[in-house]
Amino acid sequence: MTIFDYLTILHNKSKKWNDLSEQEQKDFNQYMLNRWLSMDMEYCEFINELQQYTIGILDKKSTFILYQEILPYKKKFFVKYIKGKKEGKYNPELISILKDYYEESKRNIINILDLIFINNEQHIIKSILEKYGKTDRQIKTLIKIKK
Repeated sequence: MTIFDYLTILHNKSKKWNDLSEQEQKDFNQYMLNRWLSMDMEYCEFINELQQYTIGILDKKSTFILYQEILPYKKKFFVKYIKGKKEGKYNPELISILKDYYEESKRNIINILDLIFINNEQHIIKSILEKYGKTDRQIKTLIKIKK
């Protein structure tokens, strides 16, 4: 049984805990359940509140029963998976130059770059790279975002 099967069962209340096989009960994963439920904006806040109890304090059976009782009835549960940030989006040399310039960590530099590109303010990066003696061709290569 997949996580999607468990999500469907919890929403449409088609099976009780005791109706699950021993293997299905064993495979029930509270962490993954919380992770998928929290991707739905409707559930995000209360799943966050319940997470402290459903992982570590409550056993699998109690977590299953709790969610089955509080989740609204739905025939199917669908939520778009939220992917993590892609590593290597920016040129490592660009990050290195900006780390030296701003005297910040790699994580902070990536956040700064995200803001610069969202606000379409690449001229800020260009002026910094020009101070480091980079040509227009090199700047164009360094600023290019990998997809």
